[in-house]
Amino acid sequence: MFKSKNVLNKNCILLLFIFFLVELFINPIGEFCLNDDWAYASSVKTLLKQGKFQVGSWPAMTLYAHILWGFVFSKIFGFSFTILRVSILFLSFITLCITENFFFRLTKNKTYSFTISILFLFNPLFLSLSNSFMTDISFFSFFLMSIYFFHQFYSLKKMKFLIIGFGVSLIAIFIRQLGIILPLSFLLVSFFMSIYSKKWRKIMFISLLFSIFTFILLFLFEKHVFNTLNAQSSFQGLFYSKKTIEISFLKTLEHFYVRLGLMLLYSGLFLFPILIPRSHDIWLRFKSSTFISKTITCFFLSLIIFVFHYFPCGNYIYDCGIGLETTIDLMDLKQNLSHTYFIELFIIIKIISVAGNVLLIMELFSFCKPLNYLKGFLTQNQFLLFCIITLFLYQILITISFSFFDRYSICFFTLCLLIITLRNFDNNRLSSLTILTLIFYSIFSVFCIKDYFNYNKIKTKLTNDLETVNHILPENINGGFEYNMWQSYSTENDFKWENNYKTYVVSFSKIAGYSKIKQYSYQRYVPFKIDTIFVLNKNAK
Repeated sequence: MFKSKNVLNKNCILLLFIFFLVELFINPIGEFCLNDDWAYASSVKTLLKQGKFQVGSWPAMTLYAHILWGFVFSKIFGFSFTILRVSILFLSFITLCITENFFFRLTKNKTYSFTISILFLFNPLFLSLSNSFMTDISFFSFFLMSIYFFHQFYSLKKMKFLIIGFGVSLIAIFIRQLGIILPLSFLLVSFFMSIYSKKWRKIMFISLLFSIFTFILLFLFEKHVFNTLNAQSSFQGLFYSKKTIEISFLKTLEHFYVRLGLMLLYSGLFLFPILIPRSHDIWLRFKSSTFISKTITCFFLSLIIFVFHYFPCGNYIYDCGIGLETTIDLMDLKQNLSHTYFIELFIIIKIISVAGNVLLIMELFSFCKPLNYLKGFLTQNQFLLFCIITLFLYQILITISFSFFDRYSICFFTLCLLIITLRNFDNNRLSSLTILTLIFYSIFSVFCIKDYFNYNKIKTKLTNDLETVNHILPENINGGFEYNMWQSYSTENDFKWENNYKTYVVSFSKIAGYSKIKQYSYQRYVPFKIDTIFVLNKNAK
């Protein structure tokens, strides 16, 4: 035990060192918002100034625990976007350490567990979202913690781990409603186990009580929040929702195969370094699998053909920026879309995605013999069943949700990773190709995210100069979507789209009716070039 703890401590120290170097290069310091985090920052600001929680018109999730996390850091260090980012970076590092510990417990392989944590660190979605105040990392962190403690309960049968697992799942639920799948998955596993074991009936009863308690608590919370929101709100609760979701068989079926196919493609991309050393064994297992297993595998492989033209679907991995560029020319007029696009790089990414997807599907669905002895399977594979049910429920909720983005795949591919790790206790090995792929991922992620921050920093300098040097009021500047929303949005007011064609516009290209008055250049690494962004002034009529 002492030896394993020593290994984990060394690995966490090494992780911290690598993480620190990466962030030192990215340099996430700066007073600007990224993607949608202006809305969440606004809720933190409201809580600081008025002492009350408000979801606001834009967010669709429960959000409460995420805002409390940012509130604590802002209360101690003062409110700023940099501090809010640091709060998520702190949570990201904790998540990496939990990941390291988790996979070491699963495999007793220190090299494999450390490689998995590095795989997460250099995952472009994980790293980019870690450098923002978006809810994805905070949700994923508590989502993974809850799964970790449930695994501890399945392994050690100690009630304290069950209580902690349920408690942490509650935090995840109050970041995003999707967390409800955690207690439900445990309840379903305990139900199946109670059929064969009387000892599990008590556990099923406890999990049933907690699930009921959670649903009641969530119902009351959503009811309270719903009554404070205006008609234009994006809130999407399980019980109360301002967004009307049209549910029809054909539409749901389309959402299911498109979103599942995209989830698998993203998972194939991110898990390729782990799957490639097993490719020979995966092929041999597929060859010897049952006819039903091969049929199911081929069905899921066919999804690639139907959904590949959607890939990548955004809103992070859609070009080489690993984040949204939201100036008017790109976002509204769809001009100059290729200025950050590196076609050779994206061909490589798409090839890896397809190859990884094929390996992942063959790994997940290849069974060499029918599963006849259910009792024996449940007794020996309780946690595996929990992961499978959680994956299934997660995909169902993603299918019926109003929106879909690439960042939703983080939880999905993590559950896939747990399943393939559990199925291959004796085959969790790595190869030189694993290392080479991880090096490619690290270069791609770090340099592209550096580009994303360089872009946002130069855009912020540009808008600051307009405000301070030229004394232009923010309402007369279109500094991109995030800038516009942060200047005009309030958690208390009705949500209104602002006029994009303001007196001054920030743009990468010319716009009809405007003239260039300033330009700012900055270094871009992927593709390697000097990029230029302009200040445009509306022509006098």
